[in-house]
Amino acid sequence: MDNTLADFKGNIDGDGHIVYGLYLENNPTSYSAYHQGTGLIPRLAAGANTTIKNLGIDYAYLHHANSVAAFVGSTVDGSILTIDSCYAGENVTLK
Repeated sequence: MDNTLADFKGNIDGDGHIVYGLYLENNPTSYSAYHQGTGLIPRLAAGANTTIKNLGIDYAYLHHANSVAAFVGSTVDGSILTIDSCYAGENVTLK
């Protein structure tokens, strides 16, 4: 069974909010899950033109065998990502 999430295609305006306590640990067993990535958004959809702005992440732990980042774990060819006025705090662990 493949438990990957749908790819993200949209925009996020955090309006100055902070995501606290995000805990994601993914040890993928399928090919597609391995290439999904781990992050607030696991993977952008092909052709996505996504902006993430005015958002913080702190007190978070994110782990993935292949690709990990605080905001977007991975992208697909042809996707565009803009991150504006965002931050990952000193208590964010990426592994």
